[in-house]
Amino acid sequence: MQSVLEICKMKIVNFLIAATTVLCLGGCDIKSDNESKVEPQRIDVLWSETVVEYLKSPLWQSDFNYDSGQILMPSLHYAFSTGDKEKMADFDRFYIDYIAAIDDNIDTNRLRQLQFWYLMSQYLVYSDKQGNWDENKQFLLDYVTEYLRELWFDRPVHVYGIHTVGLKERVVWKLENPDYEPMYKRATFDEEFFSFAIAADFVRIGRSSNSEGMAALEDILTTALSVFKAEVEFTADGWLYQPGQWWDNEDYLFAGHTELSDDLDPYPVPGIALDSSHAHRFPVWLRSLENAYNDSSDEAVYYRYLRTQFANQFINVVYVAPDSEFSGMRMTNFFDGNNGIYRYRYHETSTTAIKLGYEPFNLSGTLYTGFYPLMENSYLKEQYRRQCGNFPFEEPLINLYQGLGPARAAHPLVSMPEFYTSGFAELNCLIAVNIPDLD
Repeated sequence: MQSVLEICKMKIVNFLIAATTVLCLGGCDIKSDNESKVEPQRIDVLWSETVVEYLKSPLWQSDFNYDSGQILMPSLHYAFSTGDKEKMADFDRFYIDYIAAIDDNIDTNRLRQLQFWYLMSQYLVYSDKQGNWDENKQFLLDYVTEYLRELWFDRPVHVYGIHTVGLKERVVWKLENPDYEPMYKRATFDEEFFSFAIAADFVRIGRSSNSEGMAALEDILTTALSVFKAEVEFTADGWLYQPGQWWDNEDYLFAGHTELSDDLDPYPVPGIALDSSHAHRFPVWLRSLENAYNDSSDEAVYYRYLRTQFANQFINVVYVAPDSEFSGMRMTNFFDGNNGIYRYRYHETSTTAIKLGYEPFNLSGTLYTGFYPLMENSYLKEQYRRQCGNFPFEEPLINLYQGLGPARAAHPLVSMPEFYTSGFAELNCLIAVNIPDLD
């Protein structure tokens, strides 16, 4: 039973709440602690602690280029889409420093190099759009254009025992051999997607100094359209890219299992879709391809439709909202909703990997490390808004999001699990909430 004193206290509290409500009808803005954490001002604090410090490092080096090309993409788009001069200048200084080092830092791993350069091609698109073009940007564009021209037509390419002269020959071979086995050998590889997207960015800019280079870029763009039209399969919810193409690859051979152990036998899933970690790049790749064409063209309309339907597939099939069992955002490991083990013993030689493979939902950290914050979907933006108020994350969330942990070399700010405590994960979450629609 309540005492007289407790009753009096309750009445006073209720009176104050009512009075505050009346006074605030005129427009005062009262925010909870969680709401205050999603304000743009918080981005400024985290930016100084993360992006500024990260960009001081030689991120073009092979230990860092792959991660930086991915993790900095939301930051780059936020800086330029908001027109924040200080943040844009942070990237300007970085790329000026990169020019001095570029000749000595061409990675022999094409994927790492192209992922790093895709961040740069997006930077160049923004620089051109904002009228901030100079000889440094021209140098970078011409340098990468020549690399792409040579890679597309002339450079020997050897992957999975398939030997071609030039990337184009390999891409065309895949289109002409749809029934080749093992199936994974004709899957579209990330280096091909990145070549498509960078070429699209450079065609949009239209400043190539070399006619042969420009012709190569346009040829890449034309081929990319043929690839997407041949490999996309529409579903009731959206679409999948080459479903089943990877099912016989070692990364996917154990996808039928949902629990790890030391002695799993292969349990492949025929028809399984692409993993949700690699798929995170599609929203930005597709926007690059869309923007290489006139806005009302058939090509732009097609890529725009793919972008919209990708979001539908993701939200309807892949994404799992927080619930009473788990307080964080999650996604299934594969884009068709399959959620089995991915890359069993992939990092077996690593001395720092914390487990033998990715368990169900274990790729969910890509929601923070990847391009998903740039999907431009109102539902997903609201999901991020609710999550941003939960930083710092509790241990169960970090344990899931870090995947296999520090399985390879990485910069201290983005190594696992430090990425989730350094401020970078929170920053990318806030960017997802506050970034304007992209162009």
